[in-house]
Amino acid sequence: MNWQELWEELRSRYEYLPRLEVLVFEVVVVVGAFLTYRYLNARIERTAQHFVLLAIGVFLYEFFTSPMWQVTGLGFWAYVYRDVSWIYTLAWTSLILLVVYFVDRVLKPPAGWRRFALYLLIVTPFSLLLEAVGLWLGVRGYSPETLAAAGPLRIPLLDVPLAGLYYAPVFMGLVLTFYKHWLPVIEPGPAPVVHPWWVKRLGLLVVGVLLFEFAVEPMAMNSGFPSWSYIYHDMTLIMTGFWVALVGLCFLIVDRFLHRADYRLRFAAILALATIIATPIEGWYLAEGYRTYGPSAIEAFSGIKTLIGGIPIEVVAAIPIYLSLAIAFVRYWDGNVDQSLSMTPRGRPASENLSIAAATPGQGAGAAMQRS
Repeated sequence: MNWQELWEELRSRYEYLPRLEVLVFEVVVVVGAFLTYRYLNARIERTAQHFVLLAIGVFLYEFFTSPMWQVTGLGFWAYVYRDVSWIYTLAWTSLILLVVYFVDRVLKPPAGWRRFALYLLIVTPFSLLLEAVGLWLGVRGYSPETLAAAGPLRIPLLDVPLAGLYYAPVFMGLVLTFYKHWLPVIEPGPAPVVHPWWVKRLGLLVVGVLLFEFAVEPMAMNSGFPSWSYIYHDMTLIMTGFWVALVGLCFLIVDRFLHRADYRLRFAAILALATIIATPIEGWYLAEGYRTYGPSAIEAFSGIKTLIGGIPIEVVAAIPIYLSLAIAFVRYWDGNVDQSLSMTPRGRPASENLSIAAATPGQGAGAAMQRS
């Protein structure tokens, strides 16, 4: 797609108003977000910051995977970039925040994997229901590559692809770890500084990269690699191993030279270093034909390329977005995030944040002892 085609697409959105039922859907989302804010604001501190932080994580994932989905007919006011809509970002953000509040402040499970499992267990069916509403209204759709990868099976009643039972938890899991990783920015208390056993971190990197590659498989195809290296469709051990080795190396370098730095600086250093190394290598993969993008992704390209390497600007932008979600995932589970940290109840001291961890001796206290 060139600039003229993009401009024509934007102009076409001004020519058609949404159907009445779509307008009702948009109003329900906006009103629902307002009521969610009012409900949470009466119960927790810094509600606006929680909304903004989680919305950033949701938007990053939506922006990165936008060629896989279609959001149409919402009206020109509802879009941020092409078919990435703030209406859906607002809907996902409200839903996830309510689930986080319910789990952390009502159910109050011990910190760690039990809490995270409850997040996914509760939010997944609601996210599939939101998808079903979008499909029923005709404002939500999928690219041909996504439909081919998802297969013909559908969830009864909802008519959502059965693969949504995988895609939804991956989406929610990556967004939640991003949100939890950056929670110390808005909630009292610095993040712990730990240097986990490298085998543990390597394992987390493998899991994080594989989860993401399964989720975004329809966007890109790998070809020309040895037949033994393929593990699922066109996913190859060589490409997966490259991302794992790259991010793992960046972790080691930053831990070595910036081990006493603030966690935000260390995150930025890992992200910058990995992006600088990965971008020209990704350009070489494209030039040599090892990596190709699907028709829907290519159609979304603006045609702008870098002066050096001729890499599509969308690919350059996608690399740090992908890495930011993957790095946050690893750092959450490797102990560099205090898993007891959550929303502070309104009118109570910040120490309330550690009440959940107190129920599980050793977890929250151990993290607190490792704080810098």
